[in-house]
Amino acid sequence: MTVWLGQSMLWLLVALGAMTALWATFRLVHSQHRSSHYERVERDARYLSGLLRLMFVGLSLLMALLIWAFLSDDFRLAYVARHSALTLPFYYKIAAVWGGHEGSLLLWVWLLSAWIGVTTFHASLPGMLHFRLLTIQAWLLFAFVLFLAATSTPFTAAETVLPDGLGLNPLLQDWALALHPPMLYMGYVGVVPAFALVMAMLWHRDETGTNLRWSQPYLQVAWVFLTLGIALGSFWAYYELGWGGWWFWDPVENASLLPWLVLTAALHTTPIASRQPRMLGFAMFLVIVVFVLTLLGAFLVRSGILSSVHAFAVDPTRGRMLLLFTLWVAALAFLMLGLRRSRAQSGIGIAFLSRETLVFFASLLFLVMMLTVLLGTLYPIVIRSMGISDLSVGAPYFNQVMAPLTWGLVALMGLTSVLSWQNTQPRRLLRRLTWQVSGALIGGILFWWALPVHSPDTLAVSLMASWLVASVVVWGLRYRAATASRSLSDRPKTLSGYPIGAWVAHAGFVLLLLGMVLSTVMEQALEIRLQPGESMTIHDQTLLFEKITEQPGANYLTQQAHFRLNPGEPGARRLRPEKRTYIGQKMPVAEVAIHSTLARDLYIAMGEKQGKQAWSFRIQYTPWIRALWTGVLLMALGGAIAWGQRHWRKAQAGRELG
Repeated sequence: MTVWLGQSMLWLLVALGAMTALWATFRLVHSQHRSSHYERVERDARYLSGLLRLMFVGLSLLMALLIWAFLSDDFRLAYVARHSALTLPFYYKIAAVWGGHEGSLLLWVWLLSAWIGVTTFHASLPGMLHFRLLTIQAWLLFAFVLFLAATSTPFTAAETVLPDGLGLNPLLQDWALALHPPMLYMGYVGVVPAFALVMAMLWHRDETGTNLRWSQPYLQVAWVFLTLGIALGSFWAYYELGWGGWWFWDPVENASLLPWLVLTAALHTTPIASRQPRMLGFAMFLVIVVFVLTLLGAFLVRSGILSSVHAFAVDPTRGRMLLLFTLWVAALAFLMLGLRRSRAQSGIGIAFLSRETLVFFASLLFLVMMLTVLLGTLYPIVIRSMGISDLSVGAPYFNQVMAPLTWGLVALMGLTSVLSWQNTQPRRLLRRLTWQVSGALIGGILFWWALPVHSPDTLAVSLMASWLVASVVVWGLRYRAATASRSLSDRPKTLSGYPIGAWVAHAGFVLLLLGMVLSTVMEQALEIRLQPGESMTIHDQTLLFEKITEQPGANYLTQQAHFRLNPGEPGARRLRPEKRTYIGQKMPVAEVAIHSTLARDLYIAMGEKQGKQAWSFRIQYTPWIRALWTGVLLMALGGAIAWGQRHWRKAQAGRELG
């Protein structure tokens, strides 16, 4: 019953999607040949919005059906039998819905329909432009639903109905990775409204850029979710894989980093483009690149060409279809951009000593960083596919190339506070720069002197972090001085009038930078062999290995090592790293033990048994690692605050007009 119902609903949605996209296209062509059509376009937009909402309702029912199949252990579905089991806890049964290619693609399409449904309620765009935007989104949604039904349906019947399933991959049975895919997909598909708007503006020959501001909240929310999704994946790898690191330049990790880099650039460029026509083409280009990179990431993860703990091993035929779709979308979008923007009229020139120019060069730097990561990710794949050699590009390449680019980006970010919009007088720039550089040097040297490790790396990161802190302080002081000089009626009446979101996000980046560099430079790690009763010391922390116990878990058997931290002190903490063997799985999974303070992490990963009683362990002392996670959370919080402030200002303006 579930198989028939799921397949029937899916193909009905394909038919509804095709009808919606074709009808919208027909109405658009028909409207363009009529002189008076404003009311008709508004009416057609309402009909199209209703059909797109109906698509969301249908996909929601389909998603609910698959979740119910997992919760009810319906092993008649091959997808459920491959990714679930009777002993799997119910919360991991829900996470198992997107634990494979088919279910995760359904999640992708469902979230896409939700984002599109949100855009149907926005009437702030001109009628014809809004109708074109909805039409483009209708075609994109139809394409994904068709791909899901034709190649990746999760509602196929199992050849042999077994009494139990194979179970979810043990590495995926974790809260962080359960949330990781939905967060990433919310970021990926959240770019679709902005991309559709750019295509609609090119189709509409909109050269003013005023309507591009409509895409800003969508880009903000997408950036917040993508940031959190990447952070969750990094945190999961840190404490689950037992490697002790937080970023490994894995190709699938890179696939999520690529759109994030360009999305960050687009987020800063689109507000400028809405008032500066010369930046409009560049902002459109960035939005198109972000969307194309999300499609490229889907191809890399789902094509089967990558070997990764994150990738889905699927039929290469699906990968080829995704690649062809990506190339077709990219070719069409860039062709339209080239044709339309080549005929665009130039606006007012941009002064070199202005914040607009700074944002432009910073965005170019983000593009260079993206191309660097893209080259290191794709080059081994291309070489391997051509049969030339089987090489790999590892962390040394990425670290050596990305480090100077990051320092350059930090230098540009720090100049934000000393440059003004439109133009900056050289004398004022020199005076502001003198104060900021002086403060950064003094603060950076004092901070470096307070660190326990004095090296060129720690000095560099101290100066760079101090440079950014000084920038945020000067930015705030200048903003306060500027508002104080206005009349009382023109001053911000609430906190929504201040760029608090930007300040919080930039402060988060300072913590992220400190955490990345200091945790790497100051880290101490040992691979050690211990027997029960033996102890070891790392960075003034003593660990006593007491014993090994074996016990059952919810759906696994575990071997647990018992450690006591600083046993001579009152209230000594206990740490218990594990090796779990899940029912139905042969591969043991390490569960690390971490004792965290604000200043450092003490990290124990359990290795293999050595002889009769001895075991190998990886013990790691990592200072400043919490600054990294806190910085990422602050960056996401800053983005959310900026979105909330924009929404509040818009609502306040509406109340004043009303």
